[in-house]
Amino acid sequence: MEWGVTLRISSHPPFAVSFILNGHEYLARQAHQAGRVLELTSNCFSGIMNPADLTWLAETSWELPTKGQLGQVCHRWLNSCLHFALPESERLRVVSEYRCSLFQVEYSRNLLFRRPAQMEQVFEALIDRTRARLDLRQIMTIFGRKRRPHFKGKSKGRRLKLERNLERPAYNLTIFRLHFAPLTLKLYTKGEAVLRAEVMLHNARAWSGPRRLDQFPELINQFQQILERFLNQLAALDQAFVADDTLDTLGQRGQVGSTPPRVWGLNQPRLRAVLQAVLALAITPGGFSVSQLAQQVRVLLGWPESQYQPRHAAYDLKKLRGKNWVHKIGSARRYQVETSALKIMAALLTLREKVIKPVLASVTKPKSEPNPQPQTDLDLQYGKVQTEMRALLLILGVAV
Repeated sequence: MEWGVTLRISSHPPFAVSFILNGHEYLARQAHQAGRVLELTSNCFSGIMNPADLTWLAETSWELPTKGQLGQVCHRWLNSCLHFALPESERLRVVSEYRCSLFQVEYSRNLLFRRPAQMEQVFEALIDRTRARLDLRQIMTIFGRKRRPHFKGKSKGRRLKLERNLERPAYNLTIFRLHFAPLTLKLYTKGEAVLRAEVMLHNARAWSGPRRLDQFPELINQFQQILERFLNQLAALDQAFVADDTLDTLGQRGQVGSTPPRVWGLNQPRLRAVLQAVLALAITPGGFSVSQLAQQVRVLLGWPESQYQPRHAAYDLKKLRGKNWVHKIGSARRYQVETSALKIMAALLTLREKVIKPVLASVTKPKSEPNPQPQTDLDLQYGKVQTEMRALLLILGVAV
């Protein structure tokens, strides 16, 4: 069949009907009819396509709902299957009309890796560096029965060869999930060498945007922007960056409106908590509000609601707006973080909490007890830095 639509119809009035369209299966069928070779594995395209096939795939996916084809398919299936729910006499007597609307929508992108082991290494490193900044309490990992294949030897031109068998591989599945009702943003491994980024709308009734079937292209366009921003901000949080003059200009006043805010610095625990809260809320689709920022700061500091209210959060947020790190979204009372600012804020917090503070604490108070075993790569690097810092402070004449 051309479309690959699954139909579910209720057996009692008003005979609610749901149509399920799998976009990957639809494109695979279209590719087969057009003579294209697209490898579909575990509900995702896992083959490396040439540029012509990739361009055709992108254009075909956007042509799907342009002329109401999906609506015509739904009505044709409905009219042909309605006789299973009603007798012919009742169908001739009752005049019914169905209007289609969206209920659940998923938009995803697949990142393909030539080396499965490299994908696992990159994904695990990204999770380790960003989970604390995004305030993620839990990462779900489903352990499989097999290890991912890897290259042996140093030959660059060697291709990975896998044998096909009847046993379905069950590799470790790590899910990086962020919930923003009614949306969910996910990044997870799909198969042995596919990393999927996905935005899911669970229930369109709770969605304030377009949800009619004829508005499907508008909804997909919004999801594309949400997913692209999610990936860009995730990359910014993962790869932090600080320019040479950042620390010099950090304490300068910023201008917002007619009244400049006060000077601030990272030595204030309250403002460090504000930066951490902004990083955690930065990926929120549609931006975050002042009330959400105040609630996140209270959670980080363990303060009651009376000690830090939305008016305090608005005052602190104004300081970040003066740095052009945060901007207001139009006339709405919601805010978004600049992608470049995410790199700066993440780097400043990392330098203070993960570099300067632990290194100086260990330099001034050398440990007398033996190091714990086994030691991670980060523990070994901390030991090397602490040894060199003692020598540097001795040369500069700083008492340790």
